[in-house]
Amino acid sequence: MKLTEIAKKGSLSLLLQFTGLAVSLVLNLYMTNIAGKEAYNVYVVSFSWITFLAHMGLIGYDVLLTREISNPNNSEELKSALLSRSINYALLISFFLGSLLILGTILFVTDDTLKLALILSAAAVPFFSLLLLLKAYLIGKKRNDLAIVCEKLIRPGIFIFAIATIIGVIGNLSIPWIILINTGAIFTALMTAIIISKIKLNDKKNSVQVDDKYKKAAWTFFFLSFVAMTNNLADVLMLGFWPNTVSEVGTYKIDLNLTNFIAMPLLTLNAVFAPYFVEYFNDPSKSNNLIAIKNLLRIIFAFGLVLCIAFTLKPDFFLNFFGQDYLLGATPLVVLSFGQLFNVFMGPVGNALNMANAQQSVFKISAFTLCINLLLNLILIPYYGLLGASAATVITLAIWNLLLAYQLKNKFGINVSVI
Repeated sequence: MKLTEIAKKGSLSLLLQFTGLAVSLVLNLYMTNIAGKEAYNVYVVSFSWITFLAHMGLIGYDVLLTREISNPNNSEELKSALLSRSINYALLISFFLGSLLILGTILFVTDDTLKLALILSAAAVPFFSLLLLLKAYLIGKKRNDLAIVCEKLIRPGIFIFAIATIIGVIGNLSIPWIILINTGAIFTALMTAIIISKIKLNDKKNSVQVDDKYKKAAWTFFFLSFVAMTNNLADVLMLGFWPNTVSEVGTYKIDLNLTNFIAMPLLTLNAVFAPYFVEYFNDPSKSNNLIAIKNLLRIIFAFGLVLCIAFTLKPDFFLNFFGQDYLLGATPLVVLSFGQLFNVFMGPVGNALNMANAQQSVFKISAFTLCINLLLNLILIPYYGLLGASAATVITLAIWNLLLAYQLKNKFGINVSVI
């Protein structure tokens, strides 16, 4: 029964996520062929900063919100109070970070095209931050399907439709307009999320006092999110630091987009799994939750294995869709594929520890692996370019998974890997 329940929610989420990933791939394919490689590189760098700062603007309340909204022991009044606090903090911090992006760009970015793109991108940071927060809220309500629709379908769908329409009418589109259209797409997705989430904010007259323990937990999640996002984006952002690799940021991004098809089922099911992990850690008698999760993991590992073999045998075939200029990413594509396959093999180790209130362990391990990641990128990228970035990412990912798996087994006696 539990397997059927999780599988039903997971299958719908996977279908929507696959659709969203396909839309994103079409968007990237369109951008590489229509906007050109230089413009695509600028777009990738700009959106990477939007993504990074938007996550930082949540200061950990997204993970906290998912955990506490899904906790059946919490009252509706407390959940509403946590949501209200989360929105207030996200607005304040994301506006501040957007302002910092503008200031930092003016002071340190010399390329005029990239400078204008980053300044315009700052406006999208608060919108995207709130969109991610509502996504976390919906996941906590076990409506991961709606969360995916807003972020993965509506946002890129509107973006590519608007770009294609405008180019069809006037014939071309400059980078500033592409950035502004992206901001508009994020705003539209946010408005949709507000409508479909049917959020009920805290009434100040009957407000519930939010215990300081939630603030402390949120700060832990914030540092964890900072480390995780820096780990995720370090390779892309650091490729832009050196003149000999900045022109290949777009190529590396395509490699990441393709290998996302391997990792995506696990990332999607992570959101579906979260409430069931909470249920298990609150009531260990619900061991069927873990059995169901493990069975689903074996299915998605088999799917990832097929994709990994395909990318390994025919990397040029997949990269050719984006153009001859991107064939340099063939070897990094293979390296990243095996890294993501190992990630799937190990299972949702970080997610399980977070839902078990062991986020401190996740943070310490993530901080340690972040240092390794940054050091490897600094050493390898100047000499090996894309291959160095991919190697640094895969090595870091492997160490992170192994250390978290050990903590999960040592503290809670469970194993969430494929075996």
